[in-house]
Amino acid sequence: MKNIPLLAFILLSLHHGVQSDILHAQMLNPSIDREDEPFCYFSQPTDVIGDMDGREATLVTPEGYLYTGFGELMFFTGAPPEPLRQRVKTLLRGYLPVVEYKLDRDGIRYAVSMFAATIDGKAESPLVNFVRVKIQNRTKEQRTAFFAAGVRFQNDVNTPGGVGDNRFRRPVAASHPGGYEQAGVAFNPDWEYGFFENAFLRDGKVMYLFPTLPAPQQMMTLKAGYNEPAEGKAGLQFCRPRRWGLFNTGFR
Repeated sequence: MKNIPLLAFILLSLHHGVQSDILHAQMLNPSIDREDEPFCYFSQPTDVIGDMDGREATLVTPEGYLYTGFGELMFFTGAPPEPLRQRVKTLLRGYLPVVEYKLDRDGIRYAVSMFAATIDGKAESPLVNFVRVKIQNRTKEQRTAFFAAGVRFQNDVNTPGGVGDNRFRRPVAASHPGGYEQAGVAFNPDWEYGFFENAFLRDGKVMYLFPTLPAPQQMMTLKAGYNEPAEGKAGLQFCRPRRWGLFNTGFR
């Protein structure tokens, strides 16, 4: 990720007739700032994790997901799974490049830590994101916790440019030295998705790896309710969604 621009928008409300009024920015509800969390000025904050001198990085979205030029890794809690959303994040020990956040649901605390690095330590090598999730029962009663991870290509779009809300454009090739550049791929409706052992694959490429203990439950949840017949070799599970889907790995 390189040179992510910050854009400020002025919203104008134009009414039919002679008069046009300016729609002034409305103050957010102060309740979004909790006393048990550090203060965050932004209502939709984003962060970046990456490697020193690297050409690419990963966006930590306002919800707490990982967004790259190739897709978005989401997190879920509960049964049925509900998207995890945590606005305030912090750095490990206040300064180390490890983004952390935590949230409590039904007496269960989910603490998420994430950082990015290259496997061989060279800045020009492919970047890998690492995520650790700690789950703690904060009550005196026995509880069952559910946590899941899933992949989608893009979040909801409410902008005329077709870019997901609070996300960057990709792929983009720089038109001049120092210009905006972003690695990635365009969406392909012919992609094939599947699981193999502890990996989720898209067209044979690993999108993310997950632990096998505790034994996860694998699901393919489609935005459109139609799937072409599954195909693949022994040990492979594949599907090709007509539109786009969310592919989950859940842990209990």
